[in-house]
Amino acid sequence: MKDSYVYEFYHNNSKNYLSQILNAPGKSFNIDSDGKQYPLSNKNYGDMSNVNGTITSSFRSYEKVDLKMDVLLQILKKSYFLEKKGEEIRSLTPSAGGLYPIEMYVLTSTSHYLKGTYHYLRSEAKLNYIRDPIEFDSFLPINNSFVYSAPFVIVMTARMEEIINKYGARGYRYALLEAGHIGQNISRAIMDNPDLGCCAIGGFYDDKLHSALNLPLDEVPLYLYCIGQKGEFT
Repeated sequence: MKDSYVYEFYHNNSKNYLSQILNAPGKSFNIDSDGKQYPLSNKNYGDMSNVNGTITSSFRSYEKVDLKMDVLLQILKKSYFLEKKGEEIRSLTPSAGGLYPIEMYVLTSTSHYLKGTYHYLRSEAKLNYIRDPIEFDSFLPINNSFVYSAPFVIVMTARMEEIINKYGARGYRYALLEAGHIGQNISRAIMDNPDLGCCAIGGFYDDKLHSALNLPLDEVPLYLYCIGQKGEFT
């Protein structure tokens, strides 16, 4: 079985389809904040008083405010930036084999003063206009309608050919991990802007977004982040 077929099989069978998000009942589940438990031994270590840093949360309410593009660019540069030093590439995120398959696009709301769809140039920290804005509701289901009021949606895609050539079907896993690293960087960069909030989004219609961005077949959307000025916390 070809490695490309294995990854395509998983990707195609984990896509959202139009009726699935709205109508699938799902199964009941519990949230276990404590995680897996073992019997306590006399060798357990830890003290919450020594934990530093700010705990942040996803925000699902945004003011309809046009954020300036330079604020977004700072967040993008702190999240995903490739610095070239001769033949060496330095990155804020680990990448399997140094292949950097992740591409990023910025979609603005249709009311934003710089409305449009942009590709992020990761080695220059610049945005390049590629087309008119894409309506958020064209690829997001109604249960993610809170995004509609956000000024920006960041789309992470993966160009699969080279990473599959090097790692086989397991390359798909590495692409997912890399997107997760970048997403965590976005969350941390947002913390430098106390008025801003963000939310990671996995629920979207893959094919609709793929078509709207006019992506080649081997480039697949993996992960979204919306960013905006915080509204009432929900």
